[in-house]
Amino acid sequence: MTYHERFAPSNEAHEIPPLDEFAECCGYQRWFVDEGWISKQIAVDNLQYLAEHCALIEAYGQAAVQDRIAAAFSEARS
Repeated sequence: MTYHERFAPSNEAHEIPPLDEFAECCGYQRWFVDEGWISKQIAVDNLQYLAEHCALIEAYGQAAVQDRIAAAFSEARS
């Protein structure tokens, strides 16, 4: 199997994860920011990409996704 075959986006339908799991991912990104490993901007960009890739925005709406991100970073350093 080539790299492209292994990592290319699939047209197969996949299960959309619940928002609770996305909120957990937000917490992990917050931890990376608090540890100084990545900036808050990079973390938020990562989460937005994840939400788009997993079809969370289509399923739950941008506002619901942004609410989970905001809750995780409500007191984070920038």
